[in-house]
Amino acid sequence: MAGFGPLGPRASTVRPAATPDTYGVQTWAKDCSAPGASDGTIMNASWFNYHTGNWLYAASQSGVVVTNDESNDTFFYNIIKAVAASNSGGSGGGAGAISAFGVGSLL
Repeated sequence: MAGFGPLGPRASTVRPAATPDTYGVQTWAKDCSAPGASDGTIMNASWFNYHTGNWLYAASQSGVVVTNDESNDTFFYNIIKAVAASNSGGSGGGAGAISAFGVGSLL
């Protein structure tokens, strides 16, 4: 699944050890308020690696092919659809397991 992750000479081909996030509340990234301002969100590599790893795992398990198209915002949605479809008819917990978590009506 090459192409999903940071590119360039400083990118690692081996996943480094994680730095745990202990902030405890939902947060969002924000840009600097002006060029040169130091008030924007700084995210460490561990945060990106955690999300990249989860997306790649979900894609590989659902059969969704990762492409290098940054304009395609349906990647994660397609993973959810594929998992829901595979669980709605038999193995993997079925629709009942999905409904038990309160999301059955969304499928």
